[in-house]
Amino acid sequence: MQSIIGILKSIKSIIFALFREIWKKAFKLKKGSFNMYYLSLIIFSLIMCITPGPNNIMIMNSGINFGLKATYRHILGITFGCYLLFITLGLGLENIFAGYPVFRNILDIFASFYLLFLAWKYGSAKSGRFNNNYTDSKPLTFMQALLYQCINPKILGVSISLIAIYIKSNHNFIVQLFLIATIFISCVSFTKIIWLFGGLFIKRHLNTSKKERIFNIFTGILLALAIIPILFSLF
Repeated sequence: MQSIIGILKSIKSIIFALFREIWKKAFKLKKGSFNMYYLSLIIFSLIMCITPGPNNIMIMNSGINFGLKATYRHILGITFGCYLLFITLGLGLENIFAGYPVFRNILDIFASFYLLFLAWKYGSAKSGRFNNNYTDSKPLTFMQALLYQCINPKILGVSISLIAIYIKSNHNFIVQLFLIATIFISCVSFTKIIWLFGGLFIKRHLNTSKKERIFNIFTGILLALAIIPILFSLF
């Protein structure tokens, strides 16, 4: 057993060293600057991903209403959706938004209506745990979660910020883009798991249908309030 652990640690060290060398070559960082750049990117991504937003609220609610096994597809959908959006923005969509702000406004308006729909859906959901005959309420599927990221204003804003701040125009653009996207979605997955387990912890205290119903209404209100920053950006 000890030998297996030792081998795994060695493999991890080799992978990290390889990743560090690729990173240094991509960014042409001087010795000693790698750790600060890497740490800054991770901290920024973690803070942006772990703060309350539509994805985190929905993951927490899904953990409470449907449990761990039913929610992992939702998390995978968010992760892959964020990755695809980040790469797409980096490859040119960001320039379209900059040149034609009306497209971004249209997405924000559509996202606002969709958030209101989700707020109503979550807020009006009945407890499946305490009602065996209730089957209408279902967790988001992988594809639904993935597609939502395309209009998620928070993920759009964070992705554009990461591209603007951390990608250097005079270095290897493609390598930078995919490395930063990989670090970003790693932070996305990690923080969503934290919110999921937060929901599972809260679930232990929602031991009646009435308590869970109240919490669902609270979740719906939080999702509805999430459109306020979008409205400010529009007007």
